[in-house]
Amino acid sequence: MNASPDLRQQIEASPSLHPRHGLRSSPLAGVILTNADVDAVAGLLHLREGTPFAIYGSANVLTILDQISIFDVVNRRLVPRRELRTDKWQVLLLADETPSGLEVRPFDVPGKLPLYLEGGLEDSAVPEDRGSTLAIEIRGGESRFVYAANCAEMNGEVAGRLEGTPVVFFDGTLFTDDGAAGGRGRRIRSGLRRHGDFTVTVAGIDRIESAEALERMLLRIGEERYHNLHPFHRLLHGGKLDRGQVQAWALNRYYYQSRIPMKDSALMARITDPKLRREWSQRVFDHDGTREGDGGIARWLQLCVATGLDEAAVRAETGILPATRFAVDAYVRFVSEKTLLEAIASSLTELFAPGVIRERVSGMLGGYDFIDEATLAYFKPRLNQAPRDAEFALSYVKEHATTPELRQRACEALLFKCDVLWSQLDALHSAYVLGGGIPPGAFVPADETILLGKVA
Repeated sequence: MNASPDLRQQIEASPSLHPRHGLRSSPLAGVILTNADVDAVAGLLHLREGTPFAIYGSANVLTILDQISIFDVVNRRLVPRRELRTDKWQVLLLADETPSGLEVRPFDVPGKLPLYLEGGLEDSAVPEDRGSTLAIEIRGGESRFVYAANCAEMNGEVAGRLEGTPVVFFDGTLFTDDGAAGGRGRRIRSGLRRHGDFTVTVAGIDRIESAEALERMLLRIGEERYHNLHPFHRLLHGGKLDRGQVQAWALNRYYYQSRIPMKDSALMARITDPKLRREWSQRVFDHDGTREGDGGIARWLQLCVATGLDEAAVRAETGILPATRFAVDAYVRFVSEKTLLEAIASSLTELFAPGVIRERVSGMLGGYDFIDEATLAYFKPRLNQAPRDAEFALSYVKEHATTPELRQRACEALLFKCDVLWSQLDALHSAYVLGGGIPPGAFVPADETILLGKVA
């Protein structure tokens, strides 16, 4: 589905897509293009090695490819371009023209021409409306799903097409929760912060007129986006995971915990007000401690060891999931590079921490025989530290976010932090629960005896 610019990296990371008959061969049988945006077509340039496959797209999209000569490097004699006709089931063919076992039924969704074509074409053969963006219904046997990328509006027609579909992959890059026409549907605004740092938002985030309204919006974000809602947390707190899965969580969470004082130190290095630095420095002491063996990181190590992990291996950060590293490192960079207001606002997930801590402690004590109160010593101080820190940060944000734009940026910073936390759980859930595959080099739980520091 589409050929994004990072297609080469996707292929390298997926053994099932590696060459099977010589270095330049490929098991890819076809690419379905739902639109002609750069993010959908640039990866075709990685598929110019002379291996047969097919490109499927609307007449609109194929016309755009025809007009851009660089795509001629994908040899048309070996790579036919096949038109997808809307609202009709069509069989996808393999490279040898035999049926693949999959059928597709495309349908138009609201969209627009790619940015690089805005302003008009020399040859105005491409319409700007119908066919610029397709959603694809795919079925094979009894299974089916819909893939909809770059949909610009969730109108009644689109909602009707999606109703009853077991699985929908929907591109929410420009998603907002505000309902269209009296709340009868959700829509996507194609111009929402198009060139900004944030694109996923919630209704009313750009219309916050007071500090009190800002606080209400921040609390709403927590209610809707905080990671206590993630399925992995439900399993963890419900005693539904095995020891190896709990180990994977503790190990990866250690990486996050270890970076918190680094994040706070980076923020303090940019603060010119000594009073604010002194106030913020307490967070570093909470995690690093004031002496060896003290502080939140030491207590988290205690939790890791109680699950059966080797302390030295944990300290060495052996076996951390790549997605955990990417998410946590992105958070540290965010705090290092953004404005003080945004950096401080991103810490406001602590508003919601006490609730999830109580749920976690209760659930893990009741659900795992290798967990006791001493094991969970990290969490007791946090029941006081998190509200203290959140109260200070909230007061700062309300005072310094003095315009609707600044209030929006504060909310977007909190959304970003919620995404950081959620993406870490996504990675754990995929690798250790759903069977999505443990990445090479990541921690592999042992069946019975814990092999300390074992990695894939």
